[in-house]
Amino acid sequence: MASSAQQKDTLTKNTGAAKTLPYTFILPNGNRIPAEKIDSVDKAWGGRGLIWSHPKNSDGKTIYLLPKTENYEQKAADAQKLLDAQLNTQAKDFILRDLKGRKYQLAHMLGKVVVLNFYFRSCAPCIAEIPDLNAVEAKFRGKDVIFLALALDSPAEVAAFLKQHRFSFISLPNAGAVHRQFSVSVCPTTIVIDRNGIIRFITRDSRTVADSLPKVVQQHLK
Repeated sequence: MASSAQQKDTLTKNTGAAKTLPYTFILPNGNRIPAEKIDSVDKAWGGRGLIWSHPKNSDGKTIYLLPKTENYEQKAADAQKLLDAQLNTQAKDFILRDLKGRKYQLAHMLGKVVVLNFYFRSCAPCIAEIPDLNAVEAKFRGKDVIFLALALDSPAEVAAFLKQHRFSFISLPNAGAVHRQFSVSVCPTTIVIDRNGIIRFITRDSRTVADSLPKVVQQHLK
């Protein structure tokens, strides 16, 4: 299933996130499998790991499983290099508006630590990590940290999503251009920018959010 502005492939190496939400997993032949069978499918396909593909306009609970091919792995490695190359470089400026039309410009946030979370509403791993992201936001609430969630979706889609999922980050819709600007090809991705506008931390692994993200934010608040 090809990627598009509203549909990105998301990788998983385990079933941890799968067991946190009532997902429906569908194989290329149309068969549905429970989360407990994902590891078996991965082994049957060579053990390279799986691609989670999210259909456009999904509610985030239907996931198409595809095998990771050598070609896909190469493309993923190339994308990772582009992402990682931004570490310790000046973050490019952007302007987005929230659901109430308020403008957020990165250049105006100098002097504060900025946490960017790149997501889209039908991304199941994005949804699964929201509680951890909310915990980090709560820990630093009232301090010099700005938490922004950059969504691929339209304002109406984001508004509907937030009625179902409490997300304490400031959600900025229509952020596809900024995803591309930061070379974000897989969601979720989280980036931390220091007080001087320098990118100091990048992760695509939701498992690092609970432990690593608070430490990174605290480090750059000093």
